[in-house]
Amino acid sequence: MSHQNIAIDQNNNSSKRKDSDQKSIFVSNISLEITPEVIDELFRNCGDIQRITILYDKNTHSNKGGHAYVEFDSVRSKENALELNGIIHEGRKLIIRPKRTNIPRFQRVNSKYLTDELQ
Repeated sequence: MSHQNIAIDQNNNSSKRKDSDQKSIFVSNISLEITPEVIDELFRNCGDIQRITILYDKNTHSNKGGHAYVEFDSVRSKENALELNGIIHEGRKLIIRPKRTNIPRFQRVNSKYLTDELQ
């Protein structure tokens, strides 16, 4: 495989990830015992859910940090979910934000590394 094909594949993956992120939310301050089924119940009225991601600690098998990601089928569904920011669930005030797109460190623009031509 040539280097050019690898770059094209990376661009396609980046585009898919960005599209997915535009339809996703980040939920924090959730119970460490929460399940995907409970998250589905919380956000089901916002729109069709495509994926729920909860990060688990591989040693304890518990929710790692009390956060989850929810991907919807549309940006409108995501916007509906964002309106739930601050709701109380199991005695906890949920923080609901748009999911940000992670940019690999080597692709980030850092002004101290920019050349004069790019600034």
